[in-house]
This record gives sequence, structure tokens and C-alpha cells, in this order.
Amino acid sequence: MDIIHNRKLGSILLLTSAFFFSTMSMFARLSGDIPVMQKLFVRNFVSIIVLSCIFAHRRRVPRIKPGTLHMHLLRSGLGIICTLGNLYAVDHMLLADATILVQLCPFFVILLSSIFLREKVRPVQYLLILLAFAGAAFVVKPSSGLFSENAALIALMSAVLGGGAYMMVRALSLHGEDGLITVFFFSVLSCIICFPSLLLHPVQYSPEQIFFLLMMAGVAYFGQYFVTLAYRYAPSSEISIFDYSQVIFAAMYGRLIFGQSSDTLSIIGYILIFAAALLMFLQSRTNASD
Repeated sequence: MDIIHNRKLGSILLLTSAFFFSTMSMFARLSGDIPVMQKLFVRNFVSIIVLSCIFAHRRRVPRIKPGTLHMHLLRSGLGIICTLGNLYAVDHMLLADATILVQLCPFFVILLSSIFLREKVRPVQYLLILLAFAGAAFVVKPSSGLFSENAALIALMSAVLGGGAYMMVRALSLHGEDGLITVFFFSVLSCIICFPSLLLHPVQYSPEQIFFLLMMAGVAYFGQYFVTLAYRYAPSSEISIFDYSQVIFAAMYGRLIFGQSSDTLSIIGYILIFAAALLMFLQSRTNASD
């Protein structure tokens, strides 16, 4: 498979991941007032079960590649804090607002990858990222009060840490690490860190909450798997802009599930984000064919 096909596949995989992650946020909010660490525990415990079945079917013992432990720890640590912040923001903000703030993450992915992974970023890519960021501003319509809220600040922090986590996913793939191993390591470490919350803050879940938690965990597994695959097939500077599609999916769920309506400014933002994503893909494909 040549580099053009790799980039196209990476883009499709990241769009698929964005759909699953936005669906995860919807189910996380529907699950109600449950401590975020317990939501993260359930999410990753289900992931461990699924991955363990896959490894058993393949008669394979999950082991990380020698020399990658520090990268796994950094990727998992950043990812855990990022996900906790994301879950908190989803619970305490409008779904679309929380999603768009966290989805500043691709901007930080490109910056961090250019610095630490030495990936080349062309000036036009920076311009397209700014176009997407402008679209995000139309969607959020930030006011002085927005950024004074703890939830908004936590969402922004999640975007920065998420950029670092995705950068490490790319670094691990460059070292030949299997995506399933990366996800498995993250899930195990997440459960270890979050398990004490189950003992210190016991919660009696209703049948409805159990259903939403399990659905959240299921779609989160697919989101994590597809994002890991995406960064194996293409550099972050080529495809990370497609992660902004989570904003569109979140707006759809906000309308259909929570009765939230998109106004004219939000629709303008959606158009700008889609335009930036399409131009990024076309520009990358043109450069690859030169």
C-alpha cells in the first residue's frame, strides 16, 4: 500500500473513531451523575475483556515491545487525565461546547508532533488548522464567562493532554508496536488507577445507568481502536484535522437526544470545519503525488 492510500485510510479511520467517541460522550452524559473515575473504569474494563478474548483467540500473550515502556506509560498517563477531563466536561457543559473545546486537540497534535517527532508541517497546513479553529469559534461563540468556568478550563486541558497522548500513539507505531497492545496497556493502567474510586465512593447503579455505561464502554473501545489504527497509517499532520468531525456528530446528538438546536453561527462553523478538513486531505494527496 503506497503513501496516498495510507493517508486516505488514516483519514477514514479517524473519521470512524470520531463518530464512536462522540457517541461515547452521548452515552456518558445519559448515564447520569456517576463519578468520572468510575465511568472510565467501566469503559476500560469492558475494553480489557474484549481484548483478552481477541488475544486468547489468537493464542497470544500481550507483551509490549522492548524499550517502549516509557512511551506506553506517558501515552497512558496523558490519555487517562485527558479522558477524565473529557468526561467531566461532558457532564457539566453542553455536549457541543464540551466536544469542540476538547477537539482543539488536533491542533496540539500537529504542534507536538512537529517538535518531538520531527514531522514536517507545511505553512498551508497551519492556515487550514486556523480555518478549522475559526469554525470552532463560530460553534462555541466564546464569551468571557465561558473560560472562567472550571469545566471549560478542564476541557481545554484535556485538549492539550490529548494532543500529547495521540503524539505518543504515533511514536509507538513508528517503533512497530501493535495497536491492540497500546490499547490494552492503556486500559489496564486506567482500571488500576480508577479502581479505588469504586471502593471509596460506592454507587448503586440503576438498570438504565448500567445499560448506558455498557454502551459507552462498547463504543469507546471501537473509538480507541480506530484512532490507534489511524495514526499507524498516516502522520498526525496529515489526518488529525479530521478529528474535528466529532463536533458535527455531537451537534447531531445534541439535537436528536438533548433537544439542542444549532443556530446560524454554528452552521457557519460546521461549514468552515468541513472545508478545512477537505482542503487538508486534497492538499496532502496532491503533495504525495508530486
